[in-house]
Amino acid sequence: MLSYELFTVGDPLSSSQLASYRTLRLSALQTDPSSFSSNYARELAFTDDQWRERLDSPLKNNIIARTDEGSWVGMLSLVAPGGLPGASFPTNPGHTFVVFGMWVHPDHRGKGVGKRLLDTGLCWADKWAEDHLCGDALVVLTVGAHNVKARDLYACAGFEKFTVGDTEKAGRAVCMVRKCRP
Repeated sequence: MLSYELFTVGDPLSSSQLASYRTLRLSALQTDPSSFSSNYARELAFTDDQWRERLDSPLKNNIIARTDEGSWVGMLSLVAPGGLPGASFPTNPGHTFVVFGMWVHPDHRGKGVGKRLLDTGLCWADKWAEDHLCGDALVVLTVGAHNVKARDLYACAGFEKFTVGDTEKAGRAVCMVRKCRP
């Protein structure tokens, strides 16, 4: 039976981590293209510098799940308030964390990997909010309307659906929000 280790990639980012992350992300975009706002062709063209920019930030936590055999099989990125310049939120942007890029390889779904990734990311957000913010902080995410299992996972973690403009009218995405817990 496989076991999974979770760890954070980022500062400093090794060349092997960069290559493994790139492979995992491109696999996610090929396997589940409707689950992402980007696409395989766009990110295949990224330079190493563009991949580094994506991962190197003190306001971002990039969590990876790997098997005990060393295969990278899941990922989640969580951005702290201020980490997405120019992004707009229906909530207080100075107190809003964003989950994105959550994905688990199909061969490893249903084994608790997604829950562990999410729990680890939310613990980081809760601690970061406690250390850096005054007042309530929120975690937001967008999930494909078709992705019932992911929506259920998020609901079990305390996320609730909320409507943002015409996002839901398009039928492609559901926005969800959760308060940080001190």
